[in-house]
Amino acid sequence: QAYFPKIGWAETPTYERSTLAPGAKIAGPALVEEAGATVVLFPGHDLTVDGFGNMAIKVPGRSSERNAT
Repeated sequence: QAYFPKIGWAETPTYERSTLAPGAKIAGPALVEEAGATVVLFPGHDLTVDGFGNMAIKVPGRSSERNAT
């Protein structure tokens, strides 16, 4: 479980980044862990792994996507 200010405690799956293949899609809430960082997907956020292994996170209400490498 993880705590999110707008919804409180929520069941939150955790993924290892190295296991996410290109085309993988994850809907928040979720956590993506790797050796040097943890990516937090808030409820309503969507993550897609592109062909290069970059994680593109779509945030509702934002017109552009930002890549986390």
